[in-house]
Amino acid sequence: MVLQSLDKGLLTITMNRPDRRNALNPEMTQGLVEAARRAQDDTEVRAVLIRGAGGTFCVGGDVKSMAAGRAPLPFEAKMANLRRGMEVSRILHTMPKPVVAQLDGAAAGAGLSIALSCDLR
Repeated sequence: MVLQSLDKGLLTITMNRPDRRNALNPEMTQGLVEAARRAQDDTEVRAVLIRGAGGTFCVGGDVKSMAAGRAPLPFEAKMANLRRGMEVSRILHTMPKPVVAQLDGAAAGAGLSIALSCDLR
């Protein structure tokens, strides 16, 4: 779901769910957090480019999967999920390396938050 490519110091992170317009589900969110941590900690990475596949940056949370036949979550679980989702934006925002968001198409909800956490858009 999240692709990473390191070339000459540039780590390109690609959200790769074009069929869902790169909507964030738990697996995508975890992949983005792992990629952002790698970017932050890997000395080979000098700059970061984050983008979406298929002509859309990210439309935010995958509301369809959130509503698909699940029992309502307790407040504490909702809060934990929200904090996990915010972690990628926090890491990108505080990273001392330059971070650029390549905005092709929509950036909404949590996708907009990710874009705004970058140094350049």
